[in-house]
Amino acid sequence: MIQNISFNDFLLNINPFPDYESSIDLYLEDKIWGDTVPYTMVLLSALSKNKTVFEFGTFRGQTTYNLSKTSNQVYTFDFGSNISNEGYPEYEVGEVYKKNNASNVTQLIGDSVKYDFSELYGKFDIIWLDGGHSYEVCKKDFETSLHLSKPHTTTIIAIDDYPAWPGVKQAVEEIAESKHLYFIPEIALIVYIQKP
Repeated sequence: MIQNISFNDFLLNINPFPDYESSIDLYLEDKIWGDTVPYTMVLLSALSKNKTVFEFGTFRGQTTYNLSKTSNQVYTFDFGSNISNEGYPEYEVGEVYKKNNASNVTQLIGDSVKYDFSELYGKFDIIWLDGGHSYEVCKKDFETSLHLSKPHTTTIIAIDDYPAWPGVKQAVEEIAESKHLYFIPEIALIVYIQKP
């Protein structure tokens, strides 16, 4: 099931983390195609207050850096090569959080479909999926996220770019056959709340 909900309604009524950060000092560089939209970064940063976060899709590291400012620890995962041949501008993976010296960020590199994440299972409060946008990668990243979630507390899994990317749309709609998902249309964000 996919339930539409407004940004404010989610934050004020559905959000399972009532201790969220209400004042966010968002760091933004010149926006380029592929960057996370600012309102999504605000929501994720607010919810990540004192939490441990996993991010699929580092890209330039702007979202990573904003998450690092409110969370205890951020693990960020990326394929590791510049994807400029897919319409993205030239960039260095994690360049934004690196130049801002974010000390609580751990960068992981690899193919998320093949990577062995088992040593990280059960460690994360918030998981952000904005990596590969194909059906196969999005579906696998969501399945991995279920294992990365802390087992005895509530975890938020957020998926970007629904319904704009066909692969993401297909994966989300398949996931929704067995999970209750929230869709925040203002920011094209899907949220799943995994409860213990």
